[in-house]
Amino acid sequence: TEESAYVLQPLLLHNNSRVQAEAWKSLRRTGGTEGGSLMMSILPVVDDDFKLDIIEMLGLMKYAPAAPMLLDLLVQRPLVAPASRTDLEEKICISLGKIAAPETLPALQEISRPKGFFKVSKYPEKVRTAATRALVAIEAKQTEAHRG
Repeated sequence: TEESAYVLQPLLLHNNSRVQAEAWKSLRRTGGTEGGSLMMSILPVVDDDFKLDIIEMLGLMKYAPAAPMLLDLLVQRPLVAPASRTDLEEKICISLGKIAAPETLPALQEISRPKGFFKVSKYPEKVRTAATRALVAIEAKQTEAHRG
């Protein structure tokens, strides 16, 4: 049940990837809001591939409490970013668009903004594109909320 999602935490952090995968399947089926909280708690300590899955699931759940953490992860960039960082940043932007938290708008606007002729953006093009799409989704949701 949703209330027992925390029983899965040690299994989600297990060394055996098959155990981890089965726990992940169980969490996706039963997690609910407790699952969102659990996903946020393990996000800082899992490998990059698993982070992508968690970030995607938080977006699919439209789990609003995750927005500040995802935004921090997006804007606090390491000096030397691994190659997988672009995929992570793109996935975060996509999830933020699904969550549609208005407090993410300023950062997403900054990321999506094209730089001047001689200036280089610190975000790759596919991340800037994902940020632009997230902005459109959030603004559409806000417009819908004002109408409805």
